[in-house]
Order: sequence, then C-alpha cells, then structure tokens
Amino acid sequence: MDQENPDSFILIIKEEPYEVILKEDQGLVNKTIDSDLKIKERWYTVNGKKIPEINILWHVKGITSETASSLDTREQILLLKDYLRGQKALNLIKNHPDNSISLAKCDYDTAVSCIFSDKPDYLSSCQASLRFACQIVKAKLTGTGKTIEDHETLAGLTAKLDDADFQEIEDIIPWIQKSHEEGGNDASAAFEDAVNAVRSSVALYIKLFSDKKDEKKSRAFLNISS
Repeated sequence: MDQENPDSFILIIKEEPYEVILKEDQGLVNKTIDSDLKIKERWYTVNGKKIPEINILWHVKGITSETASSLDTREQILLLKDYLRGQKALNLIKNHPDNSISLAKCDYDTAVSCIFSDKPDYLSSCQASLRFACQIVKAKLTGTGKTIEDHETLAGLTAKLDDADFQEIEDIIPWIQKSHEEGGNDASAAFEDAVNAVRSSVALYIKLFSDKKDEKKSRAFLNISS
C-alpha cells in the first residue's frame, strides 16, 4: 500500500533531473534498476528465500523505456546508491531527535514541489532549500552547545561550525547560497539552481549528521552543473 504522503527525491539520470517517489518499504525489499517499467509483482531469491523486488525506475516520474534501456551497469549502480542515500537521509531527517529538523522538512518538501509543479517557481524552491539548510546547521550548532542569533544567514551559521565540520561542507554551501538570501526583490533563479540547492541541502545533512563512513559515500551526491 502506498504511503499517504510519500517523500520525493531528485535523481540525476543522463544529466537530467527527475523526481522519484520514495516508497516506504513493507519489510525486506530488494531494489534494482532495469528497463522493464511495467509495475508488477516481482520476486528475488536469495539463499533459497523469495523476497519482494521493485525496480526503482517504476517510481521515477517521466522516465521512458528508451532512457531506462540506455543506462549502463555503472550508471545503474550509481543511481541505485543515490536513491538509497536519499531514502536513508530523508528517513533520518523525519526522525531526527531535534524536532526542529523534522519540522523543517516541510521546507524541503516545498523546494521539491516548486520545481516539479505545473507552474514551477525556482526562486521559491531555492529559498525553501536555504531555510532548510539553515535549520540543519542551527541544529548542529545547538547540539554542540553553541549559541545562535535570530535571523543569521547561512554564511554566518556555517562560520560558527568547528573547523572539521566546516571543511566537510564548504564545497556544498555555494550551491545553496546561490539560491539567494531571502528578501531580495530582484532575485531570480534557474532550474539548475533549484535542483542543486535541493540536493545540496540533503547532502549537507548527510555530512553533518551521518557516520563518517557514510559521509564519504555522499561525494557523488551533487550536482548537475559546474
């Protein structure tokens, strides 16, 4: 049964962003990628035991059989890893012990929906990602006993991080700051800005709150433009 409000994530497939719906697993489920886009009951056998199997491309909006068929083995592996990282990160965000993080996830949801809505609003998406990123850094700072002021910018917040944490995220922050600090009447944003800001905000969470071994796996998480 589908979730009432499933999470959305952005996958980069053949250098193009696609929205994927992250379905909640009902028990042990094997995830794979192949060109068969017809949703149907499938099973995977391991050690003589059959478990349900899904093709994650079933839940990628707008994917075509031509695109699915063009993915080589390396691309399939990277996409599957990206999908699993996103699924894990969003689950952790929703269940984060700091309630402000789970509440701030509505900004992440807004950021994604503004990109893929019938009337896209890339600036609003960027600003929502910026708010979400600020809340992530605030949670990290307060968790280590540091004080923060009201209405601090992302740059101001990240400057208060310990050197080790700042070095981990310094390559991510420009993609989020590119989304403009709030309040600029003449601000604008492109599709690529919005996509990079969303994905960067999730990567920010992974780097600040995941185990070190998981942080290393997030390096392929970004981006669609250089």
